[in-house]
Amino acid sequence: MKKRLLCIFMIIVMIVPFVFASCGKSESDKMKEIILGGEDEAIDRAMTLSIWLPTDAITVKGQTADLSELSQSEKLTLSQEYPEVFDFLKRVDDVEDAINKLLISKNYYTNIDIVPVNNEYYEEALAARFAEIDEDSDPFQMNARGDSAEYENDVVTEQVGNNVLYNLLYRPVDKNQLDIFVIRDYGEYDGYEQYRSYIEKGYILPLNKTTEATSENPFPKTGYLNDSGAYASINKLIRTEFMNQMKVNDLIYAIPNNHLYASQKYVAIDKKTFNEHGAEFNLNLIKNFNDCVDYIEAIGALDDENIVPFYENAQMPAFDLADLDLLTYGDSALNEICSDTSFVEFVMAYKTLNENGMIKSELAQGQTAAVTIFEGTSVEEINAMAKDYYLVPVGTHSVSSNETYSSMFAISTFTLDYNRSMKILNLLISDDEIVTMLQYGIENEDYTISTEIRDGEEVEVLKLNKDTAYIMNNLYTGSSYYTYPHAEAAIDDWDAVKDANLNADISKYVNINYFISSAKLTEEELLLIEMREKLKALAIEAFDDISQMSLEEFLSFVEFAQGNNEFIDEKYAFAYDFATNDNYSALISLYDEYLK
Repeated sequence: MKKRLLCIFMIIVMIVPFVFASCGKSESDKMKEIILGGEDEAIDRAMTLSIWLPTDAITVKGQTADLSELSQSEKLTLSQEYPEVFDFLKRVDDVEDAINKLLISKNYYTNIDIVPVNNEYYEEALAARFAEIDEDSDPFQMNARGDSAEYENDVVTEQVGNNVLYNLLYRPVDKNQLDIFVIRDYGEYDGYEQYRSYIEKGYILPLNKTTEATSENPFPKTGYLNDSGAYASINKLIRTEFMNQMKVNDLIYAIPNNHLYASQKYVAIDKKTFNEHGAEFNLNLIKNFNDCVDYIEAIGALDDENIVPFYENAQMPAFDLADLDLLTYGDSALNEICSDTSFVEFVMAYKTLNENGMIKSELAQGQTAAVTIFEGTSVEEINAMAKDYYLVPVGTHSVSSNETYSSMFAISTFTLDYNRSMKILNLLISDDEIVTMLQYGIENEDYTISTEIRDGEEVEVLKLNKDTAYIMNNLYTGSSYYTYPHAEAAIDDWDAVKDANLNADISKYVNINYFISSAKLTEEELLLIEMREKLKALAIEAFDDISQMSLEEFLSFVEFAQGNNEFIDEKYAFAYDFATNDNYSALISLYDEYLK
């Protein structure tokens, strides 16, 4: 933030004459060697890298994020007209300094310059910055300057009594420099469209390129995301399926931030009821709704008016558990519905319970639901529910495009140094100190960590200082797994969320809408997609039909659908025809060609 920040990388020594008596070198030269290394011990160049972040805090459109760039009169005007903005930017300065001290202690020789921009105009401000840089500079030009002699380390000295204080001088961010930034899905800005746009403009660096640059492909060889090497652990920290979604022509240009990607549906089993009446059932063997049927029937047999065997919340119908990935491009829809064994078994179990009076849609005062369905859409919801219920993750949530591309870190091709930017990016993915500080600020100033007893266990809980001006969104400050989910939260609260993410399904066709809107398709190809849209609508209708059927009607429906002979209902004839002729394979080939 402070553009010529003299970072506190200090060695204070007494000037003892005999220490410097040899080699004819001055005391200053000797001390520089201690700090900067000699001819054979050169350290990394000291530099400053920018990190652009969306923030929930209020900022001023077009206003610099650096108070140090403002004159005293400009600072006074800002503090009077926008006191909240002034306090926030001042606090960002303080947090930035603290992070830089931490980076120095880790021998990174790198300062960061945090550029926070309010959510409302982050994309607009970033686009303007890129356009401004692109007009004056070419991609890769800053990195070439970073490798040049003009960026060699420098020091300043200060005599303090009998001691000489040496500080490493960090170069300020250049006007044509932009290093690390967030790409996201927000409002009108589609995450995947933005990602592709940055790639097509040549603004972001491929992180797994294994070949040298050519005139046709000027991107430098990086190989950061190889399975071996300094950053191999990233491939273990980020789920493979999410990393694969970053690939464009097999190149990965951004790293997704770990967070709650998708809501998770659970069979929720009341702890008190199960502990009292579930002795003959093994909780570890309950993996889905079907596994709960015998337990639900056992509770129903108790005939206890205070316990409802299965409570079906109107906001979370049990039948939603059976929601297959029917809308995924490439599925045969109707045939899949009736050939999926787990789906058929679920519907049979659900309808049997319903016809035996085991399912209630209302809870009277004082009644307890032995089993219900719960959908967790946030860390807070999941952990609040887990206090009273055993949660069994069921079904698979198909992660949408906006969830997949909700938050990604990328390195700009206008960065001062690719390797150094990757080092800092790696910290944002894997270092709990850096991520926590970037998200919550300085401990005991912006937040405190206290110890509490929760569910009989001692946990550390983060509490925000109510007066702090430092406000960030943990979706955009690095891997959320490496810090606290929110205020009043324990870091262990991520455990259930990690399970939810591992249980989520990511279709390879998640970006198909981008393909349809941006690709130049022939009339035949457009017709295929139109037919698929019709098939999707029919699948939804079929699913709704099944939810309304009695058990007997459903069994009859499965019988004729699996027979693949004559469909009793003509409205399903199109689905059968489409799935069994060349149209289906042609559609799959079309999508697969796009996904290469």
